[in-house]
Amino acid sequence: MLVQAMVPKLGGMTHFEVLGVAQDATPDEVSVAYLRAARQFHPDRLAGQGLADLAGSAGQVLARINEAAMVLGDVGRRAQYVGSLVAGPSPQQSSLPSVLEAESAFLKGEVFLKKGEHAKAVECFTLATKGNPSEPQYRAYLAWARFDDPRAHKEAIARETLHVMEVVVRERPRFARGHYWAGLLCKLLGDSRRAEQSFREAVAVDSGFIDASRELRLSELRRRSRPGEGKHEPPRASPLAKLFKK
Repeated sequence: MLVQAMVPKLGGMTHFEVLGVAQDATPDEVSVAYLRAARQFHPDRLAGQGLADLAGSAGQVLARINEAAMVLGDVGRRAQYVGSLVAGPSPQQSSLPSVLEAESAFLKGEVFLKKGEHAKAVECFTLATKGNPSEPQYRAYLAWARFDDPRAHKEAIARETLHVMEVVVRERPRFARGHYWAGLLCKLLGDSRRAEQSFREAVAVDSGFIDASRELRLSELRRRSRPGEGKHEPPRASPLAKLFKK
């Protein structure tokens, strides 16, 4: 399978190679290539083909595809990236950060995320993940920073981001923010039942989590206002949920 062949090569591929475009590709060509690649490697698509066991590998490829599209789709970041390709990696860039450096990068990423500086947050969380790949919360923050970026193609990465959150909260069930983010993603995808459950789990972990408590109350009010909506009712399809079923 192509996804299995790509995973070992991801570290050595340029953003252009990941998307399969030339260095002089136009923004429209980058966007088209991104959507094509996102469809091809989306975990839901593979699951529909009976290849659910490849979802983890597909998630890695899709994350790299999203990162490439965000860089190449921004004129300034693209120019800086092309310049770095010409210059080559510096000795400092070629070495992996230590666990302490990873934690420092993560804390900086949190600040950037709160300030809405998503590109810088992604860079910090990426560094943190490389320095300490065994810490699942770093992966969650990286996935959310990519998704929450106003420039991100949310329709293409919503389910991928939700998959990351679900994996992380299984590893870290006391990670309240992971449950909360999972709830927001389920809500966006039209699955109100799972969204409410995720918000409830976030509040159970952290009773002082104001945003999660508010979302839980709103979810409960919406459910009570629709008496016919029960636990056996299938989730309503949303435009995002339908995207990869075409």
